[in-house]
Amino acid sequence: MEIEYKFVTGEKVHIEVYGEFEEIMLELDKNLKNNNRKETRRNESLNAVEKSLKNVDESFDVYEQVLKRLDEDKLYKSISQLKPHEQELIHKLYLDKRPITRI
Repeated sequence: MEIEYKFVTGEKVHIEVYGEFEEIMLELDKNLKNNNRKETRRNESLNAVEKSLKNVDESFDVYEQVLKRLDEDKLYKSISQLKPHEQELIHKLYLDKRPITRI
């Protein structure tokens, strides 16, 4: 098996290797190709994630929406503990005209 070394100066050197050293070099080449393949797949996966993140609405504040949902849940729980005629009054005065919309 012939190995080619390329130096930063542009010089190339060819060396013949045999036996156990040849097997080691073949195994190293095989591992290098597998690692490159894995790295390529990883980069493709990361690129797909990056593309999907570009479609995210950055103006949407998740924290604010969670707090709003918690407040709405507390409000509805509190209303449910009122007497039926009091619940009806709350709905007529406030919620019929401006219903709380869920996202």
